[in-house]
Amino acid sequence: GALFALGASGGTGLLLRSKGLNAARWIAYSVIGGALGGMLGFGVALTLFNAETMPEVLTGLVIGVSLGLPIGIGQWLTLRQVVNGANIWPLISTLALVLALMVGVPLGGEGREWLSMGVIGLLAGAISGLGMMWLSRPQTVLA
Repeated sequence: GALFALGASGGTGLLLRSKGLNAARWIAYSVIGGALGGMLGFGVALTLFNAETMPEVLTGLVIGVSLGLPIGIGQWLTLRQVVNGANIWPLISTLALVLALMVGVPLGGEGREWLSMGVIGLLAGAISGLGMMWLSRPQTVLA
């Protein structure tokens, strides 16, 4: 979980520096969230479900929630200081990973891991990127 979060958060953290975001804190909180989500989420999931017989779509859902929510909460701790409406970021982060994994995990298999990982990365990045663009849009004040 921690390595996934490190890879997924570095570029975003650097890009968000222009908004005044502390990139080091964004990355650190993402890694901590990923580590906690990986340990707790996978531990609970493997206790409740048999990984060998669990449908791949359900695997994507469980992993997406297990990683997306704690990573999103960690990122929110930094994001809330510079982006209005950041309170929904954990939901956006979780939905991005859930949807990406529910689509990407079933595409994997012997010799097709690259396809699965590529689709997961592309979808998670696109969905979370669109969510961040929406959160970062200029706010219009109605008089």
